[in-house]
Amino acid sequence: MKKSIYIVAEPLRRAHRTSRTTRAPHSPRLELHTSLFVTKNNMSRTGKLPIKIPAGTDLTVAPGEIIVKGKGGTLKRATHPAVTITVQNGEALVTPSNNTRVARALWGTYAAHIRNMIAGVNTPFSKKLQVEGIGYRVELSGKQIKLSVGFSHPVLVQIP
Repeated sequence: MKKSIYIVAEPLRRAHRTSRTTRAPHSPRLELHTSLFVTKNNMSRTGKLPIKIPAGTDLTVAPGEIIVKGKGGTLKRATHPAVTITVQNGEALVTPSNNTRVARALWGTYAAHIRNMIAGVNTPFSKKLQVEGIGYRVELSGKQIKLSVGFSHPVLVQIP
């Protein structure tokens, strides 16, 4: 990535105030103009990678919609006409339909959405609870978590 810095030093002069003659005019100030010129990168790093579809997962591309089915359920998402999604040989590929700014912005976004949808239907949701501190205790009893966290009584929380 090329960066170029141009610094232009120009003194800024204020007009002398004629109403206050006892005060000296302000000294000129130095103003710095910096511009960074970065070469444009017209490709998405995540968008150009193929998305692997694991066994037992079905990815269907319908007009204006993506449908991902797996052992954990079904997820649907509307698609934008600026991106094209193709499924071949157990892999999905997202490409921009044209070379507009919107298409390039949505290219990597839709690739990430498809990866997350595939992970969502294959991996069950889990939440890890980490309790730190001296004297805190957590017990699992049936469908409840019993928390001893410094109150005069234990706190019972239902597991969803």
